[in-house]
Amino acid sequence: MINIDDVYAYLSEHEPDIANSICYASEWLLSKIDDAIEALKERRIVAASNDNDEEYEQLTNYRDRLKEYKKDINKYLNYTRNNSIDENDNNTSLFLPGFKSDSNLTQDEIYQSKVDYSKYAVDSSKPHTLNENYTYKKICCFMYNGIKYTVNDWTDTLVTICNILAKKSKNTFEKLVDSPNFKGRKISYFGLKYIKDKNVKIDGTNIYVWVNLSANAIVDLIQKILIAFNDNPGDFYVYLKADYTALHNSNSKPDQTTTKVQQNNEEKIGKHVKKRMRELEAQKYTFSHNELLALLNAQKSKEIFGITYPFFVESQNMVYDKNGRGRYWKEPFRFNGKLYYITSQFYEHNRVKFDDWFNKLNRM
Repeated sequence: MINIDDVYAYLSEHEPDIANSICYASEWLLSKIDDAIEALKERRIVAASNDNDEEYEQLTNYRDRLKEYKKDINKYLNYTRNNSIDENDNNTSLFLPGFKSDSNLTQDEIYQSKVDYSKYAVDSSKPHTLNENYTYKKICCFMYNGIKYTVNDWTDTLVTICNILAKKSKNTFEKLVDSPNFKGRKISYFGLKYIKDKNVKIDGTNIYVWVNLSANAIVDLIQKILIAFNDNPGDFYVYLKADYTALHNSNSKPDQTTTKVQQNNEEKIGKHVKKRMRELEAQKYTFSHNELLALLNAQKSKEIFGITYPFFVESQNMVYDKNGRGRYWKEPFRFNGKLYYITSQFYEHNRVKFDDWFNKLNRM
């Protein structure tokens, strides 16, 4: 019989975005189940004080069922925890003159002579989501709740967002200290003890966040933290200042045009569509009335993109079709002050039409 490890391994290899979404959604669900169990506890106390044995027994059964449900969810998460965020716990930080350890460069590459790092600069105005690969990439700022924050590196990004969130709720961070969702195989991502060069104290608290992580591990941890604070990770945007990927490929030349073409060719159509639409969302693009009507209409969407579903739907209930198959991405996009769900039913032959539509949008 196939176990959950096999399923997750397959999804991680072939559908990484879906695998990550399931993981983060499961963690959010666990936090809500914990809230429900706590609420039932309070109600059980009231029922007991009123000598209402029938209600007390019923509430106890509800609580026990939720605990069983948690076990089922953890069967999935236990595998993901052991195969994702803490794989790089033992990575040693390396430093290159001019920037910090998020470059992930080797010592041989660090001391290359006459390297023109300006050739690896990228468009710092372009927003990126937390579902991308950030190995060898240097961050310059991030956007949270519509506000941009300048940062020095990935470590600074993690500490800064923790400091921001601590102002919202210190109690939430206190819960994360003991939460199994924030414990790796070897470390706890939040603790009460300072460990030199490994963790940093969060402002206004006595809690330390583990920072000795790779760029991708930090991005994963930020997503988990946002979920714990009931924030949507899809609303968090990253801005880069450099991409040193080409520096690691001896056969590659640091030509930005060539690198960009290669990346686009390797980018799956679904990820391509989602990334472009997140860019529009970050730019707060406003669709005209007629544009919205077309995107909400199946026939018009077919004419524009060659797809069989409306590009936009407004209701979360329409994410799945009548047979329970997912036809839209679960994470909504915000345009014109409203939330919309975008169809995931794009195939490679739709790429040209989508790009043609996207490039014609008036984004000035």
